[in-house]
Amino acid sequence: MEFSFGKKIKELRFAKDVTQDQLAQHLMISPQAVSKWERETGYPDIMMLPRIAAFFDVTVDELLGTGEEIRRGKIEKWKEETDEYWHTGQMEKNLELWKSAYSEYPNDPDVVYYYMYALNALWRVDEDPSKKEKIFELAEWLLQKGPNEDLRNSARQVLCFANLMLGDNEKARKYAEEACGYESSFLLSHVLEGEERIEHGQGLILRLITDAANQINRIADSYPHNEAIEVWKYVIGLYKGLFSKGDFGFYYLRMNEYSGRLSRRYAMNGEREQCLEELKNSVEYLKAFLEWAKGSEKEKHTSLLLNRLEMSRYYTNTSGRPMSTQTMEDIKRQCYDPYREDPEFIRIKSELEAIHNEEINK
Repeated sequence: MEFSFGKKIKELRFAKDVTQDQLAQHLMISPQAVSKWERETGYPDIMMLPRIAAFFDVTVDELLGTGEEIRRGKIEKWKEETDEYWHTGQMEKNLELWKSAYSEYPNDPDVVYYYMYALNALWRVDEDPSKKEKIFELAEWLLQKGPNEDLRNSARQVLCFANLMLGDNEKARKYAEEACGYESSFLLSHVLEGEERIEHGQGLILRLITDAANQINRIADSYPHNEAIEVWKYVIGLYKGLFSKGDFGFYYLRMNEYSGRLSRRYAMNGEREQCLEELKNSVEYLKAFLEWAKGSEKEKHTSLLLNRLEMSRYYTNTSGRPMSTQTMEDIKRQCYDPYREDPEFIRIKSELEAIHNEEINK
């Protein structure tokens, strides 16, 4: 990143909470001169640099940005050392490392983060309370001054688990709820209790498996045929395991899609029996979805890992086409050409066409 002297002066001035006039008065120059520095239309005389650095309590190297490269180099070296300490279980040495780093760079977010975790790794409730106080101090600093959400989420995680250890579930829950994205769901799964924990955990499981399936969907077509077949079998197995009672609901559509993909992979491999079996499954899942979608009453899943969750009937058909249209288009693919005269293929195709016509005419 290109260094900006004007930006550095402005940052230091804001951190010290002084105006351009106050800085100018201290240096016995005009406020216009300070303004020119910050706009980088003028620069101070070299002899003035030590006075400016002293006013902001930084070195001249830091003022000119030359200290930044040195600082980052040191921190990267410390990160390599801490990886080795964690790997070999030398947690006391790890703490010494980051305690020393913190004494040198107490306002560096990375240093604060690593020092916080070094302390946290060794802290126990019945130990010296000063260690706990320092952990809380560092975490709160990251919450206030951390430059990105990842660091702030890390602070919330530490504060959540620390409060759990101290028996303060109310505060632990507060930090869990303030976290972002998966971090919040993950922390709440530790904080909540009883039925609330079960319901929340079931929702998290469904979300994680759905996201995993979506990610697999994005990469599966890049696999060779045989590997892609195993990938799609795995995804279908995931959903069958989750919806153990066959209560797929909206996810009948996913099963329709994934069974169709698996069928086409088998077709490309010339595996007739498996190809037609999965094509039949795909049409059956489509039919089951359309039947399920007719319902209006709320109902809960019956599968053990989902039985606290309602089966959502919400879905959006943005194309305005019948839901069977995609399967109708898929069955025209070239990979099915060798099977078009096969009686089983003809039967499946006729069933799909009947479903499609019913959708059109309803």
